[in-house]
Parts: sequence; C-alpha cells; structure tokens
Amino acid sequence: MPDRIPQLDDLATAAKETPMLSPAEIRRRGDRRRATRHTTSAIAAVLALTVGGVTVWNSPLLDNIRTPQWAAPGPTTPTTQTPLNPLTSPSQPADPTGSPVAPAVIPPTWANLPTAEIFNARQQAPWVSLVGEFEGEGESGRGYCDPGRIYGTPSTELVRVFGSPEAEISESIWATVLGYPSVERAEQAFATLRDGVANCPERIEQIGKYPNPKGYDNTADLPFDPEWAGGAPTDHAFLTSVGMDPPGEFGGLFSDTLLVRAGDRVLWVTQDVYGPDHNCSIAPDDEHIPEQCLIPAAMQETVETLVK
Repeated sequence: MPDRIPQLDDLATAAKETPMLSPAEIRRRGDRRRATRHTTSAIAAVLALTVGGVTVWNSPLLDNIRTPQWAAPGPTTPTTQTPLNPLTSPSQPADPTGSPVAPAVIPPTWANLPTAEIFNARQQAPWVSLVGEFEGEGESGRGYCDPGRIYGTPSTELVRVFGSPEAEISESIWATVLGYPSVERAEQAFATLRDGVANCPERIEQIGKYPNPKGYDNTADLPFDPEWAGGAPTDHAFLTSVGMDPPGEFGGLFSDTLLVRAGDRVLWVTQDVYGPDHNCSIAPDDEHIPEQCLIPAAMQETVETLVK
C-alpha cells in the first residue's frame, strides 16, 4: 500500500468541512459569470474593431477614399485658370537698347550759298556781282567743266550766278548747293563730280579752239580747315584746267572748280575766266604771286556759310 500524502489528506478534510452550495445558487452564479464573460468579450471586440479600423483608415490603400480626387488638385491640375483666348495682351515695354534715331536732314537754303560780298571781301576792288539765281537743273551748263547731271537726284538744288563787270576779262562763277537725304548719297555725289570735273580738258579740247588743254589737281595747295564745317564730316577738292589760244594769239580759257562736302550737303563752285591771263595764286601769301585767286581767298567764309 502506498504511503499517504499529508497535504492531500488536509485538503480532503477541508473539503468535507466546507458547506455545499444549493443547485439554484450554483446556476445563479454560473449565469453571472457568463454575462461577465460576454460583456468582456464585447468590449474586447469593440476595441479590436476600433484599433483595426484606425489602422485600415491610415493605410495608403485608402488614400483616394479619405481624400477624393475632386477635392484636392493633382499634379497635373492647374491651380489658376488662364483664358484660352485672351481679349487683350499685355503691352510690351519699349526696348531701352534700341538703335538711336538718325537726326532729321535739314535741307540747305539760299543762306547756305556764297554771296558777291564773300567773293569780293579779300580783293582789292569789287570783282564780281550777282547776275541771277535759279532752283533745279536750269537751262544751261555751269561753265566749261560742267560734267552734266551725273550727281544723282538731290532733294535740294540751288544755283547762284555771278559775273565780272570788267570788259577786258569775261568771268563767270556758278555756285551750287546740293542737299541729299543722307551722308552716303552726298559722298557718292561728291566723288562723281570730282571724277567728272577731272575730265574737263577733254571737253575743252572738243571746243576746237584751245589745242592741248591741261588739267591739274591742286587740292593740296588749297587752304582748308575741317573746323570751318562745324565738326561735320568733310571732303574737298580743287581742280583747275587751262586751254591756251593757238600761237600768235594772246589769251586762253582758265577754269577753277571747288568741291566741298559737309555732311549731307555738297557745294560746287565753278569759275571760268577768259582773258590774257589768270595771274593769281591758290595758296595765300605766295611770294611770287601776291594776289590770291577769287575762290581760294573766300574759302573759309564759303565753307562756314555752307553749314550755318
């Protein structure tokens, strides 16, 4: 027979001494425990659903449900509205770096032509007087060295004619001012006139009276200061031609031509002298010929008048 266990004997004795519950009490207590268990289970279920719902609601899979696409702009949805066909466009500011506007051309007037007083100022006695004036091409040439209308189409063309009161010497001067719409056109006219006047000996020879005429470029001997033109860009030339009478006759034709360009203007002065001589110097203070020729002597006043 196995040995007895004292602890089990004590439990059995205590169980016998403990009063037994009635069947009704046992059922009542059982219902209360089941209700407690059900309540606890329900609370646990609610807590589980709450935690699970929050977890599911925060899931990235439900982003479109939490925030509908119509409620928030997407990456391609513009935040501002721009009309498809705007009625007006914003004005464009002026370009501050635009090219400067060229100054307007001021056409020459009669005040820009030399006068008889200018030509006579440095002479010992009045040498020429005003004969007439006309505008445009005119009906006759301007001296033997007139190359014709080879100087383009100036916007202004004014001509003043002078003559000599001396009966012994036939002398005429044609002073022409030409105004052009641009400096470039004036440069072309100056060059064309210079080349045309340089061919004057050929025209003198065609007259048939003066054998073997000569032409000279005396520009280097002509006194000229660009400051007389008031700072305008300038060109100038002084050309002379000579045709002498045949042997046995005493006389000849002498032609002097001055060309000056100042900006968009060209001054063209031609002097024809027919007589026994044309004894004058181009440069001032010539020790061999004391008197300076008419056009070179009036050079400064003539150029200053051209640009005033």
